[in-house]
Amino acid sequence: MSISRGERVAVPGPDDVVKEGDLVTVVMPTGTTSKIRELFDETDAPAQSVVIAGGGTTALMLAQILESRNKHVKLIEQDRNRCDELSRLLKRTRIIHGDATRLSVMEEERVEDSDIFVATCGEDEVSLMSALQAREMGVRQVTVMVNRADYAPLVERLGIQHAISPRILTGNRILMLFGRYPILSSALLHGGKAEVIELMAEVNSRIANRRLGDEVRLPKGTILGAVVRGEEVIVPRGGDVVQPGDTCIAFALSSSVDDLTRLFRGKR
Repeated sequence: MSISRGERVAVPGPDDVVKEGDLVTVVMPTGTTSKIRELFDETDAPAQSVVIAGGGTTALMLAQILESRNKHVKLIEQDRNRCDELSRLLKRTRIIHGDATRLSVMEEERVEDSDIFVATCGEDEVSLMSALQAREMGVRQVTVMVNRADYAPLVERLGIQHAISPRILTGNRILMLFGRYPILSSALLHGGKAEVIELMAEVNSRIANRRLGDEVRLPKGTILGAVVRGEEVIVPRGGDVVQPGDTCIAFALSSSVDDLTRLFRGKR
């Protein structure tokens, strides 16, 4: 688990307190999401209606995924020709020709009744404007796609819950090309200040066959969220043993990733 508070990202200890407005990242086994949400007073029913601003490739793919999950989708696009193309490609999405930054368009389409609003316009400023309109109209969950990764902290300060940067997502994939063994996969968080990492415990590594907390300690700024052993998912505690071949899910501040990786790397 990690806590993001303003510009500060930290791995919490037993004496830390979660405060209102904190952004908390949690690693959990499948099927426990509802229990975790209850701790944060998020007991609303799953979202059913989504409004997408923008009609580019990202918007199209998102709408197709949502259609496959039987969600009610509206898509607002300013270009008439693109609207025609989208209407041929999408089966159940309602395509609206209009400007998502104009309040009159948003009110006419009753955007405030949607569960989620996603702004995927081509220009960051346009996406931000439409997302702010949706937030002011009362949409509870607003997400905006920004091409400039340095816009992400600004988005949060404006009261928009989620910012997605294609550059950061691309960075996640490029990191895998560097062969940072024993890392199997990695996802950047908080503008690249931290990572969620999937690691393989190699034979003869410093962490393998040693009791956590007693015989081996994780580097400062890291926490082990789960150990996957075959079909079993274990939430590790002090005294548990990581076996060679186990896949571990860890959270690490960017400054601690190399130290964590060395624990899992076997002797060459």
